[in-house]
Amino acid sequence: MMKRTASTRLYVVLALAFGLAIGSSSPSLGQLPLANETPNVLIDLSHEYTFAFDWDLSWRYLGPAGYDYTRFMATLERASLNAYDALVIGQYGTGVAFPVELRNAIRDFVSAGGGLLLIGKGWVWDTYYGGFPFASSYPLNDLATVFGAQFITNAYAVQPYSIRPHETTAEVTTLETKGCVGGILALDANWVPLVTDSTGQPLMAVRQFGSGRIFLSAEDCILANPPINLTFILNVVSWLTDGQQTRYPGTTPEQRVEPELMQIMPHVTVRYAASLGDRFQFVQDNFPTIYNNLKSMTAVEPVYDLRILCLATGGGGYSGGQEIGVGILTVDHSVIGVLTHEMAHSWNEPGGFPGAALEEGWASLMAIRVQDQMGCHSEAAAHRAVFEAQFRRLDPTGTELDLNADATGIPLGDLQAYMGKAMWVFETLEGNYGADFFSRLMPLHRQWVQSGQASNPVTMGDFIAMMSEVAGTDLGPFFQSIGTHWQEVSTPTPTPVSTGTPTATPTTAPTPTRTTTPNITPTQTCPPTQAPREHPRLFLPFVLKDTPSTF
Repeated sequence: MMKRTASTRLYVVLALAFGLAIGSSSPSLGQLPLANETPNVLIDLSHEYTFAFDWDLSWRYLGPAGYDYTRFMATLERASLNAYDALVIGQYGTGVAFPVELRNAIRDFVSAGGGLLLIGKGWVWDTYYGGFPFASSYPLNDLATVFGAQFITNAYAVQPYSIRPHETTAEVTTLETKGCVGGILALDANWVPLVTDSTGQPLMAVRQFGSGRIFLSAEDCILANPPINLTFILNVVSWLTDGQQTRYPGTTPEQRVEPELMQIMPHVTVRYAASLGDRFQFVQDNFPTIYNNLKSMTAVEPVYDLRILCLATGGGGYSGGQEIGVGILTVDHSVIGVLTHEMAHSWNEPGGFPGAALEEGWASLMAIRVQDQMGCHSEAAAHRAVFEAQFRRLDPTGTELDLNADATGIPLGDLQAYMGKAMWVFETLEGNYGADFFSRLMPLHRQWVQSGQASNPVTMGDFIAMMSEVAGTDLGPFFQSIGTHWQEVSTPTPTPVSTGTPTATPTTAPTPTRTTTPNITPTQTCPPTQAPREHPRLFLPFVLKDTPSTF
C-alpha cells in the first residue's frame, strides 16, 4: 500500500474545488494572476511519487488558483528549469539521488529568481516502516545542504505548533496535519523559522537565496486529504512565485511529462525513469506471469493494450483503466501484489464492478491469488489476513456492511473491511457454484456490457443479474440477506434488465478481444509453485442454493 496514498483504484474527479476572484494589476496572495502572467510550477515526481503531489497539488490547489503546472515523472535533470517560476520537490524514503549536477542546476535556478518548495521528513518514516528497502541514505538532505539546511534523522516534532507572522502564514491560525508526526529541521543563520513545535524546534522555515526564495517543510501531511490548509498552501506558492508575477509571460508548459524510457512488450508498454532502471527490470520480467495468471482465472483479457508507469515510491499505485501506475521501490512480493491489483481493474473493463467494495475487493483477491501462485505463500496469507480481520471487526455476522455503498461514504479507514467482505462473498459464490465462477462470470460480464444488456458502468442490479445467470439461481435474496441495498434500474438498450433474472440469457461466452499470450519468459521472485494451490476461503455458514427466492 502506498504511503499515505492508496493501493486502491484511483477515481479522479476532474472538478474545481473552489473559485478565486480575478485580481488587480498587483495580485495579492491567493488571487488569480492576470492573463498572460500565469506562473509556471514544476512538480517533481521523479524522486518520490505521491497522490498529494501528482493529483492534489496540481488539480485541487494550483489549477483552480490560476497556476500552470507540470507533473514531471521523467528524470528531473531533463527538465528545462528556466521555463518555470517555482519548483516543488518532496521526498520521504525512496533513495532516488540528487546528483551534483542536478543540485547545482537547482541552486542556479533559485539564485536567478526561482522559488523552491522542499517537503521531506528525514527518516521519521523509517521508524514506522522498519527501513526502506531501496534507500540507505536520505538524498533530499544532499540538496537541502546546498541551502544550509538539514532534515534531522529520526527527530520528531511535538505538538502543539506555533505559527509566526509572515507572508506565507497570513490569515493562517492553525495547520491541519491529520494526526501525522512532523520532523525537525537543522538550519543555518540564513533561515527564518516559521512553524516551531512545543519545544521551540523548527519544522518549517523560509529564506532568500540570491534573487529566489525557498520554503522548507518537515511536515508532509499538510497536503493530505485535500483541500486542507488551502490558504496556507496558496500563500506559500504565491510567495515563491514573487506574488504570482511570472518570469515567462505567455509560456504554458506541458501538464504532464512521462518517464523518458520505454519498453514495448506484448500487451503492454512500460515507461520508467532512468533512476528506476533496476526495478523496471523486475516489472518487465514478471509482467507475463501476472498477465497469464489473470487470464487463466478470468477467461478474458483486457480490451486494450496496457500502459504501465513505474513510480518512484515505496509501494502502491493507481489504475485509470488502460494506464496503470505502480510503485516499484519496495520488496518483490509487494510489487507483484500492487501490479496485479491495478491490472485486475483493467480486466473488468468496460463496465467495471459496482461500488468501491466489490471493485477493490475483487482486485485485491486477484492480487493475493497471484502472489500465492508465484510462490509468495506467507506474504499472500498475511495480506489476506488483514482484510479478513478488518471485515470481521466491523461486520462479524456478515450482515452489516453494504457492498453497494458509495465510495465517498466509506471512511478511508474502513475500506479494507468492505473489501474483505467482498472477498468473502466472491469466495462464497465460488464455494457454492464452482471454483470456475470467475471464469464464467467475466466473459458474461463483458458480453452483457458490450451488447448493452448491462449498463456501463455496471449497476448492482446488473451485477447480481450476471452472477445469478452464472449460479443458475436468483442471488438477489442472498445479497439482501447480507445487507446489500440497491434499486433496480432498467438499462436502455437493447435488452432491459429490471429484475434479478435477465430477460435475455447469453448462451455462449464472447471471444476475448485479445487471445495471444506474452512470449517473454518470466523470472521467479518467490519460490516457484509446482501445482495450483487450493485457496483458503471464507464461506458463509449456509448453502446459498437453498436460499428461497422472493422475486
